[in-house]
Amino acid sequence: MTIEDSIEMFEGTNSSHKKRDGLEDMEQCQHVVETVRTNLMELLDSSLNHVKKIKTEYVKSKQSILPVIEETIAGLTTHPQLHNKTISILPEGDSLDAVFYPLDIQRVLQNLIINAGYVTESGGQVDVRVTQNNGLLKVSVINKGCGIPEDVQGYLFKDTLTTKKDGNGLGLLSCKGIIEENHQGKLWFETEVGKGTTFHFTLPAH
Repeated sequence: MTIEDSIEMFEGTNSSHKKRDGLEDMEQCQHVVETVRTNLMELLDSSLNHVKKIKTEYVKSKQSILPVIEETIAGLTTHPQLHNKTISILPEGDSLDAVFYPLDIQRVLQNLIINAGYVTESGGQVDVRVTQNNGLLKVSVINKGCGIPEDVQGYLFKDTLTTKKDGNGLGLLSCKGIIEENHQGKLWFETEVGKGTTFHFTLPAH
């Protein structure tokens, strides 16, 4: 029984008990209240169990990041911000494994690549470089756009900032949370006005 069913039962009883004597009405009302309470508790338990199940399914594992990057890029081929722009993967090294949750990393990559495409001129290129050193995998999304003005840099990881007209997509603040809180990595950027910007993030290799 849903919450709506319980409410309808209560309303139906409320209408009918006006035609009955006091004691019978009171008993019926008490019964409905107990039924509603029981149903609400069952729904709450069901919701909590569902949340717990979702949490247990959030499993990070050691795997190569290259297939995730390739799949992300393939899914962005028709994105308007990447029209007539090339996205290149630049892997450096043989072992490019890390410990991560693929869907989260894919969301971060989507955001960083779309942002890079937004500031890249038609016919230009976005590079995704992957390296590994000192137990960390580093992914760098590189654009040769206009760079980020100094007065904007301090606001990049605030939830109120958007540099796009539509303001859509996963924000940089959320990306930072995924990398640093969920994966114990780091997300940062380097920029030079007039030359471009690189966003880096790291993931533990083990």
